[in-house]
Amino acid sequence: SYSEDGKKYVSCSTCGYKKYETIPKKNSEDIIVENGSVNGSSYNVISEISNEVRDKIYSQLSNDEKTLVSNGTKIKIYGDIEQTSDVSDAQKDKIKSALPTGYGIDSYYNISMKMKVGDAQGKTIEPYGKVTVHLPVSSDIANKIISERYSVILLHLLDDNSVENLSYSYNSSSNEMIFETYSFSKFAVATKDEKSSGSGSDSGSSNNSGSSTSNTSTSQTTQATPVVNNGNGTANASINNGSSAGNKKSSVGYDEVPKTGETNELWFLPLIALMSVLGIAYSMRMWMKKTNTNR
Repeated sequence: SYSEDGKKYVSCSTCGYKKYETIPKKNSEDIIVENGSVNGSSYNVISEISNEVRDKIYSQLSNDEKTLVSNGTKIKIYGDIEQTSDVSDAQKDKIKSALPTGYGIDSYYNISMKMKVGDAQGKTIEPYGKVTVHLPVSSDIANKIISERYSVILLHLLDDNSVENLSYSYNSSSNEMIFETYSFSKFAVATKDEKSSGSGSDSGSSNNSGSSTSNTSTSQTTQATPVVNNGNGTANASINNGSSAGNKKSSVGYDEVPKTGETNELWFLPLIALMSVLGIAYSMRMWMKKTNTNR
């Protein structure tokens, strides 16, 4: 494997004795990661793969390809990203059903991982292990990520039609969402305006003004927590955690009592009280005068 040395043995058919030999681990340089493309332009989509993924990649080679590699031919790995509107209604409905309340889809992406041996045409494969992906986003989405007003989440439609909410970091120097995934297919970026009841640009299609629908929070367990990265490898600050309200303070203070237009002036109450006291005093005086007269 690419992770560790292996062992093989030869056994004696008569006495059963086994002689072990060490098989050196494969050279990780057999598999190189190179630029893929974003919407047809060269881009470093996949930045790193583990030795575990290298083993899985090697297992997907044909015998002819393994022969080429043993003779020094390199295995080239790259990623392709295409912003797309080619999303079936069933896929849209599945993703929309997983949106937390108030979120709307801004854009859909096809992201794939490809492999080629030598000069052969690349073929789509799955990593079957963790891969780091760099997704460049539009300036509009980038501004929403760093804004206090918006929350931005990244969703992944899996092969079993479940939807996962991916954690990601944001590199402000390159306008990239950087995340890890174990498989590739359809991805979607969704946003929420925390200061209004509206949502993203669309609640079901990519970059158009399709009809708005209410979003239902379903199987999402935890919201992704994007982290702003200044491009030097260190995170600066956590931002919008993707929850439907988060820890944002109410926009209405105690001194903002709604005004109805009624004055509710109560100036006459003291007068009523005074008249009541005077009435009681007069009644008492008349009673005492009548009592003295009877005597």
